[in-house]
Amino acid sequence: MPSQRQKMIVAIVVVFTVSVFVWYTEKTDSVLVEKGQLHRPEIGEGEYETELVLEIDGTEETELVIIVPERYLTKDEEKSYLNAAVEEIEAEFAGENVSLQEIRDSVVVRTGYQDGKVQAEWEFSNHRIIADDGAVIENVMEEDCEEVGAKVFLTCEDSSMIYEFYFTVLKREKSKQEIFYEELNQLISENGKEEGTELLRLPTNLEGHTLVWKNKESDLPIQVFLLGIVIVMLLPAVEKERQKEAKGRREEQLIREYPEMVNKLTLLLGAGLTLQNAWKQITSKYEETLRNRQRQKSIVYEEMLVTQREIESGKGEAKAYEAFGERCGVQKYRKLSNYLVQNLKKGNRTLCELLEHETEEAFTERKNLARQYGEEVGTKLLLPMLLMLGIVIFVIMVPAVISFQTGTN
Repeated sequence: MPSQRQKMIVAIVVVFTVSVFVWYTEKTDSVLVEKGQLHRPEIGEGEYETELVLEIDGTEETELVIIVPERYLTKDEEKSYLNAAVEEIEAEFAGENVSLQEIRDSVVVRTGYQDGKVQAEWEFSNHRIIADDGAVIENVMEEDCEEVGAKVFLTCEDSSMIYEFYFTVLKREKSKQEIFYEELNQLISENGKEEGTELLRLPTNLEGHTLVWKNKESDLPIQVFLLGIVIVMLLPAVEKERQKEAKGRREEQLIREYPEMVNKLTLLLGAGLTLQNAWKQITSKYEETLRNRQRQKSIVYEEMLVTQREIESGKGEAKAYEAFGERCGVQKYRKLSNYLVQNLKKGNRTLCELLEHETEEAFTERKNLARQYGEEVGTKLLLPMLLMLGIVIFVIMVPAVISFQTGTN
């Protein structure tokens, strides 16, 4: 488990590393080239802004924001991009179709080519068959095939050209299944036009096939049933885990209350009371504080109260103390019950000394346990601290990276 010093060292190393990175980024983030020139972005990359410091006559310095526009193409470059756009259209226009003479599915139509350097506007001679996005509208075709003309207006900065070509659109051959369902839907539509009836008559046969209509069954009951089975299967594990957590909390509380209880017992025995009277004194005081609502219920004192009632009902002291240790279920309490039983059986006069030693050990262990809890809390706080540090790093690095990228462009 990392100590506070280790956490501080890690935080210092991270902060130092981030600072060095930001310093290096600022040093390398230079957009200026020699002779006071700036790199211009390529066509399609867009303009960018950069901050520079202007020195006038070697003394006065002023911060200025410079807008760096894209590089302009030469006339030869513009024509080259236009011709390349035409080649790109010829290569991809047919899409998944066999060729321009057999267009059955959508064609590829774009508004930009050559990585956005060339803009395109499309115009088709028959918009009933070809939509603006290149989709084929075959249900309006009167013939099995129709020829369509395409005209593309291409523009690259100040240069432009028109590219024209023709292609043939064919009706797509429908499968038997598509034809069957088209006829079925048409028949249902015709039955829906019948007058004077509140019911829609569904076809019972079509093209020699017998049609049987059924309600669609929902999967919800099965899903609910399966979910219920999963929940039922998980319940024992959940209950077991809950009991385990409850047992752990109970043992934790017993360990915390052990030093106080043993200390009280030691003081009363040292004052001359017998073991039974000392036990009764502690339980009586506990009941009184409960009645006066001066404290909440305590597991260890509730167990002592059970033991006291067992003794009063006639159960032997030795057996009652042994049962007390078993009910508590913690090694410390079993050890204490052994001391008490030995005192009854052998008349051990060193019981007070044993209990005093046990009290010292219990308080020492309680301090160590409190220190352990404190370290665990510090460890739990480590994650939020790291998250906050990550946010700080993000706030510092993002502007630096953006500035670096802007300067590079």
